[in-house]
Amino acid sequence: MKTMKSYQITVGLGNSSENTLITRSALLRTRSLELFGGFTVLHGDGGWRDPSGITVTEPVCIITVVSMSRAKVTEFAAFACRLYAQDCVLLVLPGGDCKFVKA
Repeated sequence: MKTMKSYQITVGLGNSSENTLITRSALLRTRSLELFGGFTVLHGDGGWRDPSGITVTEPVCIITVVSMSRAKVTEFAAFACRLYAQDCVLLVLPGGDCKFVKA
């Protein structure tokens, strides 16, 4: 029997209006309930250097889901990437390995 594993997806929220963020958040929550039956969302601040060396900071949400299917989680991460119009999102795999997922 396969065991369920915990995954975290970090999504930059960009500079969208509050109404846009509320709508996107509702879509993200609905999709995570459909795929996984539950989720946890934490909000924070994130920062990184872009390819040209410029430091970028923005609000982020960190979504934790539990699943037996890494493929399903990767599909969800790509959905989140498209939803928030990001170049990529960070997916933290069980055991701590990370990968960037593009839309």
